[in-house]
Amino acid sequence: MKRFNRSGYTLIEVLTAAIIVGVGMTAAVSMSSTMMMQEELSWRVAVAMNYQENSCRLWQLGLSPAEVTAVMPSTAGHPFLNEILDTTATMTNLGYADHSTIGVMQGLSNKVQVANFATADAGSNTEAKIYRPQTTGTAYEP
Repeated sequence: MKRFNRSGYTLIEVLTAAIIVGVGMTAAVSMSSTMMMQEELSWRVAVAMNYQENSCRLWQLGLSPAEVTAVMPSTAGHPFLNEILDTTATMTNLGYADHSTIGVMQGLSNKVQVANFATADAGSNTEAKIYRPQTTGTAYEP
């Protein structure tokens, strides 16, 4: 009786290796697309928060909400912002707060809504409540 010394892989070993490689490649592609979507969303939120921060600082420097809106770029005339923001920053007067230690402060709520690029739904809102010293002797009007 002769013994054959064969070297090589069986069909089952080849199929098992192909399945393992296929699962690994599918996981890598899925993770890559998820990371790209997360990077895009992070970029949009960073731009929106930068927009919001700039409008807050302009208000704290003494501009009225109408003046801030006039100075900041609008989404209608700016395709880059139109893609990122659902609306421009919404500034709402919070009135006055009288703190015994620091005096009378004007308050403002500034909201920005980030457009959600993955679905048709509205994106996430970011809200900042900001204060500044009273700038005039009269009542503040938004």
